[in-house]
Amino acid sequence: MSSRCTGCSRLQFQSADANALTLFGAASVALMALTYALEKRHRMFVALFAIACALSSAYGFLIGSIPFGSVEALWSLIALHRFHAGDFRRSEAPSAG
Repeated sequence: MSSRCTGCSRLQFQSADANALTLFGAASVALMALTYALEKRHRMFVALFAIACALSSAYGFLIGSIPFGSVEALWSLIALHRFHAGDFRRSEAPSAG
């Protein structure tokens, strides 16, 4: 019999994976919020929003949350459609005169 505890190293490995997955999810959602806030500034932020939604969707599916992953995938498709259609919110400065 070996006195080595293999369960402890396995637990540490799973904890490191969970931390990396949590960091991935937090970064995805933060990027999504940032790009959504900046959509009015340039059309590319709409495309970046679509990518961030896709990343958040991947995170949702990786953690086993099918509803979250599905909704984020839908938002990604909507944002891609808006990007291709040129439908994005841009605040225009009022003209003088």
